[in-house]
Amino acid sequence: MCATCNRDERNNTALYPMARQMFLTKMIELEVCCPVWGSPITMESDIHHKRGRVGYASEAKRQQGISLLIDVDFFLACSRLGHIHIENNYANAIASGWSESRQTIQDDDSELIPS
Repeated sequence: MCATCNRDERNNTALYPMARQMFLTKMIELEVCCPVWGSPITMESDIHHKRGRVGYASEAKRQQGISLLIDVDFFLACSRLGHIHIENNYANAIASGWSESRQTIQDDDSELIPS
């Protein structure tokens, strides 16, 4: 953890492994496959953060202390190769629903709130 991180960032960084494990476990139980290549999700699969990892999706999430790093509402389970494809093909990822624009992110009642 970095010395310049605030308390919430450190707490969320500490919570990320548990959030990741719980999310992947659920995806495995649901027999979800990588949206890019169709390979089954495993505990070694990647998590793509559809809105990025920094900030909050809404003021309500900020008040709850749920940053985008641990906000499972914006997680996408995918293979390592699928994740690389998503990151390298931004326009296609947006069109496919695998990523969301980070410039115009809005919640029902507010914009993305930087951390």
